[in-house]
This record gives sequence, structure tokens and C-alpha cells, in this order.
Amino acid sequence: MSTLNEIERQFAEQLLLAVKNKEFSVTYSVLAERISTPVIPLNVGRNIENISALCHELGLPLLSAIVVNKKTGNAGDGFYPLYERLGIPTEGMSEKELCYKEQIAIRDCKEWYKLEDALCLQIGLPRPKRIWLYIKPDKAEYCLHAVESILTERYHREGDPALLSFASGELARRERYKYNVAKQGKDIMQAISWGDPGIEDSKAVFQAAGNALRIIPEGWDNQQNLVDWRDVDYIWDMKATRPFTRALHKLFATDDEKTAFEALSKAVGGRFAFISYFFFLKNPERYAVMRPQWFAKQLLKLGAPTTCTDRCTWENYQLYMAILREVRDFLQERISETITLIDAHSFVFSLYLVDEYKIAVREEGDVEANDLETRVIVAGTEGKRIAYYTTKYERKPQYRKEAIRIHGCRCAVCGFDFAKMYGDLGKGFIEVHHVVPLYSLEEETVPNPATDMVCLCPNCHRMIHRKKDGIMTVEELKRIIESRKN
Repeated sequence: MSTLNEIERQFAEQLLLAVKNKEFSVTYSVLAERISTPVIPLNVGRNIENISALCHELGLPLLSAIVVNKKTGNAGDGFYPLYERLGIPTEGMSEKELCYKEQIAIRDCKEWYKLEDALCLQIGLPRPKRIWLYIKPDKAEYCLHAVESILTERYHREGDPALLSFASGELARRERYKYNVAKQGKDIMQAISWGDPGIEDSKAVFQAAGNALRIIPEGWDNQQNLVDWRDVDYIWDMKATRPFTRALHKLFATDDEKTAFEALSKAVGGRFAFISYFFFLKNPERYAVMRPQWFAKQLLKLGAPTTCTDRCTWENYQLYMAILREVRDFLQERISETITLIDAHSFVFSLYLVDEYKIAVREEGDVEANDLETRVIVAGTEGKRIAYYTTKYERKPQYRKEAIRIHGCRCAVCGFDFAKMYGDLGKGFIEVHHVVPLYSLEEETVPNPATDMVCLCPNCHRMIHRKKDGIMTVEELKRIIESRKN
């Protein structure tokens, strides 16, 4: 695919902004003024040709057609030869007709987000609504935020990226070894001469499979999460090796992967992680390791219940891979770096961090009335398990910490001090109240912890939210307490 230099990228960004603003004609001089790098109008033409070349590769109209001469209203002299350069038939049309045709196509095109994505720009162009077949985007968004929050706040090290990354930072330290396992395992299995006569019954195949299972990335000391280590013992204790090596031959020597899966399942007794590991080594771009007991629980957090754990079948494995590909696509829309199936696998495996995030949120003690879930009492009994779907308003822990630093851990209304009453158990504990409730805000905002937040004990915090026609102020609650004393 064509690449653009920095000046060309700036021009492309301005042209996409023009399209977004329904400005389908802009002069060379105006376009030159809109970019940060100084360029004289005469040099604009040579800098926008490659933009149209990239558009053509992406199946888009030639975007340079909207850059016109101020006097003639037509595209510049280089536009017509561009058709010949790109191998686009002109169909006998004149330069003016071609320019007009292209401008109409630019106006009607609904896929400009493709150029936005190709250049890693953030313009906010309209894009088709994605239909998710397996995962639920709202739950997946929550999981992504939870994993990102835990990794970047609890395990952050100097030099780590501020946002979730599979290439560097804590998640890479935990999971990136899978790329090494994939390469080493693939090299081991492809070193076998699968086309040799009788190779399917060779001890070399059995030995290679055992070596591939025992790959331990440097520094991991048996802690990698691809292999079920019971499978390593299983392969060496295997008495009937011939069905196993023949099934591996079917997998690596042919394209009949369904038959290979079924043969492996029969040979090793339906060990899902064991079988899927060798599919992963054959093609990590298409296959990943299925750890049924673990992944069933994690996939539910994404809203994607699956029957993959019920039986080790080819159909269930295909369903699992379809879900994982959807997770990959979901992540790709939200993370600028290239996301692979291995990354999606790592993300699903890391969803246990969502449980840590829930604990961290509870420990924050930052609750507002519209966040509370109502416990339902049915027929005079309690304890029935009920699932709730509520709107949660995101809070940044750093603002809470700053509010406590400024205001201290004494209740601003009644003066209660948890450390004084409970000793070390209560040290540092207090709830933080937003003077203006988050649910009342029309848009995201950056609070001032000194003026917009106040520290309260749980009792006073709840009382402030009991006012029926709004939120009580700290001063109002103080007056109620004083009046009761008198």
C-alpha cells in the first residue's frame, strides 16, 4: 500500500475534514494555508497526487479532485494524467467532465473512514454500524476499560504506555511470549519432512510433538498459559502413539483440518487444549489455543456465552474461533496498533483482571444515589440471585486521591474520623462526594478536587442523597445536625 510523507498526510487530513464539513471544493491557496508546514500553492499539486493514489488502492474516489484552480474551478493540470498513471479508463471524457464526475463520487462516498484508518487519523468520519454476532459492545467496553485501568494504574512502570498496549507495557510483559512459542513450535513441527513415506508412523513426529509442548519461553519458568501442563505428562505416558502421529500427519501434511481435528480428538480423548495447541502451531493467524474451563468464564464477561466447553468438537472450535476473531476486530477499532488473534487470546485470558477492578471500585467507596442497585425482596424472603443492568458513571481514581489529599479523611459534615475510631483498620478510609452529581452532567468534564469534591463518612454521604428534589449541600446537612443538637 502507498505511504504518504508528513506533508502529504497533513493535506490528506485537511481534505478529509473538508469532506466531513461537506466542502467539496477548495482552492490550492486555501489548502496550502490550512496545513502547519509552509507550502506555496504552486507545490500543492505534487503533494496531493499520492493521496489520490492511496485512495484508488482503498477503492475510494480520487480525493484530489476537490482541489481546484481559483480561476477555472477545475482540477489542476496534473489531475488528468493521474488517470493514466493509475490505469483508470477516462471513457473519452474531458478533463472538466472527469473532475465533475469524481467530485460527485466524493460527495456520495460513505467509506472515507477507510482513508482515516489507513492514515491513523482521528477525524470522526461516519462509518457503518457494526453488527456484533457474539460479543456485546457495552460489556466489552467495560472489560477493556477494566483491564486497562488495572494494568496501567496498579502495575504501571516507568516508560509504560498510558493506554492499553499489546506491544509494550504490562500486558506485553505478561502475554507477548506467545509469539515466541508460536514461532518456536511452528519451526519444530515444520522441520518434519511430512511428505516422506511412512513419516506418519515415525518416532520423530512423536518426539517433535513432545518438544513443541515443552517450549518454555525464557524467564517464564513453566508459568505460560498456552499449555495445560498435564498434557505434557500425558504425551509421554501415551501408550498408543500411532493414532496420534497419524492424526498430526493429517493436520500438517493436508488441508483437511476437520478430519485432522476429529482424528486427534479420538487419539487423545477429546483434550481440547492439547488439540487446539497444535492447530495454533500450524497457523497462529487462524487458530488459537482453547482452554475451555478458563475461557468459558471469561467469554461470559464479554456477553458471549458459548457451548465450546461442552464437547471437544470441530464445530465448537470453529465457534470459539469466530468469537475470538470478533474480539480481535473489537480491539482493532479501539487500539491504534495492529491487533492479531494472539492479542485477542491474551485479552480474553487477561479478563480475570475485571474481577480485580470490581474489588478496586468497591474499595474506592465513591458511591452516588443513581449508582446504587436496589435489592429486591420477594415473598418475604431475601437472597435470591438477581442480575442488574445499571448505568455507571466513570470515575478517575486520581481525582479521588487528590480530593483526600486536599480535604483529609475527616467527614466534612460531622467530623467523624475512621482512623481515630478504628485505628489502622480505618486509616485512610473516607468516601468522596461530587458536589455536582456525575449523572446530572450533560458531557464529560474535568473536576476540581478542591471545589467540586468533598470527603464524607458513609452516613452523611447517604443522607446528602436522600433529598427528594435534588442533592443536599454540605451546609444544609450541617444545619440539620446542629438543629438536632439543640
